Amino acid sequence: MKKLLIIITTFITISCATNTKQLEYSIENLNNEIINLQRTVADLRVNIDEIETNVSENSKKIETNSSTIANLKNDLSYFSNELSLLKSKKYENDYEEQKDSNEIVVIEDEITNKNTMYTKAYELYNNGDYKNSIEKFKDFLALYPNDSLSDNALYWIAESYYAMKDYKKAIDLLKELIDRYPKGNKVPDAYLKITLSYKNLGDKKNARNYATNLIEKYPDSNAASLANKILNNLE
Repeated sequence: MKKLLIIITTFITISCATNTKQLEYSIENLNNEIINLQRTVADLRVNIDEIETNVSENSKKIETNSSTIANLKNDLSYFSNELSLLKSKKYENDYEEQKDSNEIVVIEDEITNKNTMYTKAYELYNNGDYKNSIEKFKDFLALYPNDSLSDNALYWIAESYYAMKDYKKAIDLLKELIDRYPKGNKVPDAYLKITLSYKNLGDKKNARNYATNLIEKYPDSNAASLANKILNNLE
């Protein structure tokens, strides 16, 4: 009987020892799996951080490229006008030479004359001579109300009034621009300038409305990017 009891006790001891080792082995495996999972999560977080950084950098590059393209378009328009002005001066010199030789020459070039008018008006604006710039642009619009540069001419008239702090007049003209030339390239800028005009007048409600409309209608424009910053300052 004693031998049987010893055998049973020994068996139970061996069995417990085996179960303990299996339990320890299972716990060790679980710990290893937890460590591996923690490493995987850490790696994923690093990847997410890298992706977010790349997205942020690409967004900045896109914004910079959009701004550069817009500036290049403006420069192209300006230099095209300058070229037309130089052509006009050349024609004038040719005319004077012909006149000196007693030959009468009549030179008519509507495109050159049109671009010369626009360029001179724009030069007056850049020089801060807003009143004369307004008159020249008005002359341009009287002759060419439906030209590809007509919306630009109206915009610079409004900009001149804005520069002279006549914000109400600027707003009226910019609204007219949006109505008359809804597909013109100056429409987003017109929305932005109306926003700024209302802001300067202390009318936050209308400033907020026009900024919101600008962002909704032209979300990818530089004007919309600036409107977002203005909205943040209006809160």
